[in-house]
Amino acid sequence: GRKEAWGAGECVDWGNKGNGEKQTGDEVAEDRKAFDAAIDIVTSSRSHFSRREFLQRVLEESMARGLHPEFIREQVDHDLRNDARFVNLGIRNGQQRFTTATIFDMEKRLLDAADRMHDARLKPVSDRIVTQEISNARMGGKPVTLNSEQQAAVRHITQGKGRIKSITGLAGTGKTAMLQVAKRILTRAGCELHGCALAGVAAKKLGTESGIPCDTLTMTLMRLYPKRTDLLKHHLRQLGRAALKRPTWKFPKLKLNNKSVVVLDESSMVSTRDFLLLMQAVAK
Repeated sequence: GRKEAWGAGECVDWGNKGNGEKQTGDEVAEDRKAFDAAIDIVTSSRSHFSRREFLQRVLEESMARGLHPEFIREQVDHDLRNDARFVNLGIRNGQQRFTTATIFDMEKRLLDAADRMHDARLKPVSDRIVTQEISNARMGGKPVTLNSEQQAAVRHITQGKGRIKSITGLAGTGKTAMLQVAKRILTRAGCELHGCALAGVAAKKLGTESGIPCDTLTMTLMRLYPKRTDLLKHHLRQLGRAALKRPTWKFPKLKLNNKSVVVLDESSMVSTRDFLLLMQAVAK
């Protein structure tokens, strides 16, 4: 009945339900799957979590699998203390925070890549082009005047140091008008822009308002890192279209070069994994 905890270095009574009864081998396997599923869920959109958040996910997964919840609380506490897959990040806002060793390693690689890109030296767009486009700014076909903050943001994007730029602003502060001007400047400089956002609605809005071709982040990553299954599904869809005598097209792989500019909307909402994949593609 006793089995080693995953990487814990000590034994845990996985076979004990907490009420004196013993779990079957299938129940033990399902418990492990519940823990694994909880880790995937709790880290899918955040890089760290509290004991309560993780416990809630494990209980949800356990009940969904028809398992007994009695021993879950004790098992969660044990694993957060001893399992090598978890990293204790300390206390934040009065709560103990944790992450996984995998996410911790990803974040380190992400920060290292960001540091290298931040320190990279690139040839800025000429001041003549930037000044001209700022002076001739238009939105919806009508002339607009960029305020000092918008102008500073445009110059930061087109002339600032490094290969990674971050722009923040509240709704209604003119980010769209600023981005339209930056897009025209970068296009004149020979750059090719690609936009992406988490949701399809957000991607469509970004593309419509800025004039930058946009996809969802999921589709962008699929185009950057196509799997065989993705290519096969696309091929089968095209065969179906061909049978119906409809237009077909090749899988739209995305290849970036030193003239590529990727615009990521709502970057703070992106998972560590997806952010790292995008950063690695841009950094090549």
